[in-house]
Amino acid sequence: MDDEFYLKDGKSYERVTRILDYFAPPELMSWKVRVGNKEANRISKVALKFGSRVHELIEKNGEVVKKDSEEVKNCMNAWNSWKKDYWSENIVNGVTLYDEKRMVAGTPDFTIGSELIDIKTSREVKSSHFVQLGAYASMMEATPLRVSILRLDKGLGIYEYVSNEKIGVSVDHCIEAFRSLLGYYRFYRNVQSTMKPRGAMPQGEEE
Repeated sequence: MDDEFYLKDGKSYERVTRILDYFAPPELMSWKVRVGNKEANRISKVALKFGSRVHELIEKNGEVVKKDSEEVKNCMNAWNSWKKDYWSENIVNGVTLYDEKRMVAGTPDFTIGSELIDIKTSREVKSSHFVQLGAYASMMEATPLRVSILRLDKGLGIYEYVSNEKIGVSVDHCIEAFRSLLGYYRFYRNVQSTMKPRGAMPQGEEE
């Protein structure tokens, strides 16, 4: 596995998160323009490292250490609060899922029975999170009855637990949203790769 693909049996599967990241929301683009690419990349790397640490502690049932930041500690407090309210022996850590037809793959965080759950440490639950859950749901052997985002607040140490039902969409709607986005993504990338660069237009041809 690298930043863009999962490798399985000599084949490359595009990561679900890479596809979603390709369509950055307007507010993110405005932020990058405001702070500059260098600073935006630095902040993004810090956020990625932070998120990876939280996921590592959760996956390995680890405990925070002195060098962990207050944000990590707050997220783990939120996780422990969620566990107190919802913990079940039916929780199963996620495994990497592969769609051999569409050549995409991804790894959800865990399931509880027929509910698929992904953990986020972002400032808010976003619609794109449910598109991501739709991608995972479409690759599961049995379609989950519910998909949910568990957001751990790094500032307040509380959690937000939001299901597809709470926002008024079905799991099938989430799946359809991802497949539609994937179709546009593949179309856009294929067309872009075949179009002539600007400035290389034959003489006499006008835009």
